[in-house]
Amino acid sequence: MEREAVFNALEAILFVADAPVSLEDMRKVLEHFSVEDIRELLNELNARYEGRGIQVVEIAEGFQFRTRPELAEVVKRFHKLSHSTKLSQAALETLSIIAYRQPITRQEVEDIRGVDCSGVIKTLLDRNMLKGFGRKKVAGKPVTFGTTKKFLEYFGLTKLTDLPTLKDLPGDEAAVLQEALQFNPPSDAIGDEEFEGEPEPAEEDYEAIIDGEDAETGEIKTAETLETVSDEDNSDGKD
Repeated sequence: MEREAVFNALEAILFVADAPVSLEDMRKVLEHFSVEDIRELLNELNARYEGRGIQVVEIAEGFQFRTRPELAEVVKRFHKLSHSTKLSQAALETLSIIAYRQPITRQEVEDIRGVDCSGVIKTLLDRNMLKGFGRKKVAGKPVTFGTTKKFLEYFGLTKLTDLPTLKDLPGDEAAVLQEALQFNPPSDAIGDEEFEGEPEPAEEDYEAIIDGEDAETGEIKTAETLETVSDEDNSDGKD
């Protein structure tokens, strides 16, 4: 494939993709090129967009076409973005705590925020910002939650370690995250010996639990049991 044809192919892939495309996925399409070759080609492609309205950005473990930050207001006016497309203050606070302390249970989030968070967590699950990670080895084996690649994409991050530290945040925001950061700084190595189960179990199992219905038995849970999973639920050996 000629060099110009490769650029055209990369443009087409990035244009039709509805999420960031990994280098490995591009390599599978462009079989005669290595990951290193494709990264170099993407850098050259991005240089071609210098001074234009869009750019090629590395984000959420992949690459994506994005508008330039200085054009954000223009794009917002074009789309006439409604309030419903934005995260509420409660959702942002909850998401921030989970991002810095993951994997974390709903009860632990509520201990920090001081209010019930079941509805907010359900909303974040529905928006694919959160997913279930496993069950903590404590009484009741509560479900733990963590962030997804959609979270990274939404906030323009490449990886979790790109999250700002306290010194990077304004005073008010730093105060909100102070306790969370003391517990567990952001890390790409999520989970340790204190947690059991698959590191990334099926998200629908956790969404069903938050909805109040067990994914396997169909049993309706009460508000008190939303935060935990009983030993009976694990009788089949699945943690």
